[in-house]
Amino acid sequence: MGNHKLDCCFAADALIILSYGWIAFLYLVFSLVFSIGLHPLGARWIQEHFLVAPPQETYSYYGPLYIPSLNVGYHNEHHDFPSVPWNNLPRVKATAPEYYDNLVYHNSWVKLWLKFLFDPKLSLYSRIVRKRESEY
Repeated sequence: MGNHKLDCCFAADALIILSYGWIAFLYLVFSLVFSIGLHPLGARWIQEHFLVAPPQETYSYYGPLYIPSLNVGYHNEHHDFPSVPWNNLPRVKATAPEYYDNLVYHNSWVKLWLKFLFDPKLSLYSRIVRKRESEY
């Protein structure tokens, strides 16, 4: 049985190439690569859901870039209270230190990015993948 998701991706790629040409396709590829992977701020995606310290599944970032990134690093707090606005997430952490101070967190996206690149225990497969109830 083939991988239908992969077939769908290749079909979409072919449709883009046929409809808009190789330049449009390469634009999308380079946008993906440069928006996530080739610079230290791309570590935000690693910080959020890659299993750096299992069994903990999500991690927060409390480094100096949390202010210009609009508190995007307060990821555990966001998961616990998704309706709390971004500007109040630090207040959530300050209000409940007994819940958040004992969790693993990151204080440097650059350090995390380098760890992801050079630690053989981490890869693109270092994530939790859950089955939908219909797949059990």
